[in-house]
Amino acid sequence: MSKTYCCEKLETTLNFTPEGVRFCCGYQLGPGVDIENIDNIKKIQNEYIQAFKRGEIPKECQNCTEYKKISIKDKIKNLFKTQKNKKISYIFVNHYKQCDCSCIYCSQKNQMKAKVQNYELLPIIKKLYIKDILDKENLVVEFQGGNVSVLKEFKNLVAAFLSKKCKRFVILMNAIKYIPIFDIIGNIMECSFIISLDCGTRETYAKIKQVDAFEQTISNIKRIKAKTTAAVTLKYIIIKGVNDNKAELEQFFCVIQDIKTINRVVLDIDYNDTCLSYGKRFDVPEHYYELFKLAKEFCEKEHIRYFVSPFTQDILDKGYSI
Repeated sequence: MSKTYCCEKLETTLNFTPEGVRFCCGYQLGPGVDIENIDNIKKIQNEYIQAFKRGEIPKECQNCTEYKKISIKDKIKNLFKTQKNKKISYIFVNHYKQCDCSCIYCSQKNQMKAKVQNYELLPIIKKLYIKDILDKENLVVEFQGGNVSVLKEFKNLVAAFLSKKCKRFVILMNAIKYIPIFDIIGNIMECSFIISLDCGTRETYAKIKQVDAFEQTISNIKRIKAKTTAAVTLKYIIIKGVNDNKAELEQFFCVIQDIKTINRVVLDIDYNDTCLSYGKRFDVPEHYYELFKLAKEFCEKEHIRYFVSPFTQDILDKGYSI
């Protein structure tokens, strides 16, 4: 066995999508099973894990930046210690697409045409707890999908996780609506809200979100900071010909300074040019690098955490995605 691979996310992640479940964060192409085979999650997940150990890279995992080659030293170590099946420590709630805006870069809108939710997640989560598949002490639950304010299961899902002592939640949302449960979940240890604002002006917000709710969103972000202890991340997704300019980014900085207590800033590149366009080359425009540089310098000056995902950083380092 000359080569052996491993992937921490493959072993410890469940990403619930409208079609079923993926065993990683890869929304469209990652390994997984459809909804009809959802009872076989662990069995099929283990088949992928064993393929990596045999040195085989499944087609669904090719071109991914997450899996790693195991060194000879670590291979030898593994021979002398008992290998235990890892429990699931990260769940993506991504099985719905309902939202109260229509972002022009949205994967839900562009990749999935069905307007219905295919299944309820709560019964599956309860079953996973019964089967002792979830790591109760370290579980992180990240809500993605559409927007939690219109997810009918949101309150019951949160209650189910809380009943099992889960205290780590990540909520991706647009902050157009403020719902009462934010006051509860926002005061739980290690809860964070990630909000894709993507602009600094009302006009650009309307172009991107397809709704006129810029001031309302800013007001709700301030409300979250005032009424909860949750960390708040503001995201800026760079979209060609829309917000990919210094003036708009600097207005985004002004919004952050007005709110005063933003914990982290994330810059990203339009998913339609990157992760939603596998096989189609995208060359990073030269001025994008200047935008990333400006954001980093601003965050350093304001003592705000700055983050670029490994996937995006890999694209920036290479200068292209494909």
